[in-house]
Amino acid sequence: MRDDFLTQSWANSHTSFSRAVADLIHAASVGFARVNRKQFDAPWRSRGPHCG
Repeated sequence: MRDDFLTQSWANSHTSFSRAVADLIHAASVGFARVNRKQFDAPWRSRGPHCG
């Protein structure tokens, strides 16, 4: 009986929950890509302000 009441609540908030999880996964993957790029990029290929 308890699950009958929760199913409508889940159906109403499923889209926002799924969007929040997707945004979290996307933010984590962008962060990991930045860390990977910073740690493993060759210094001679750097595009920093000191490069001409």
